[in-house]
Amino acid sequence: MKAEGIHARVVSMPSWALFEQQDQAYKDSVLPPDITTRVSVEQASTLCWARYIGLTGCSIAWKPSVLRRP
Repeated sequence: MKAEGIHARVVSMPSWALFEQQDQAYKDSVLPPDITTRVSVEQASTLCWARYIGLTGCSIAWKPSVLRRP
């Protein structure tokens, strides 16, 4: 993507609770408020991601049961 001029980064958030305990400066360094194009990818549900992706973000739920072969 970088070669195509797409600037992207990946943020892993294994614990919302621990992230929320951090000060605002840290949270802003991980999820800069001026970057509003965000995508979340979660294994089962998009629940609770709205607070991190914002109004213009996209949330994708990967549901393994849909990918199983018969």
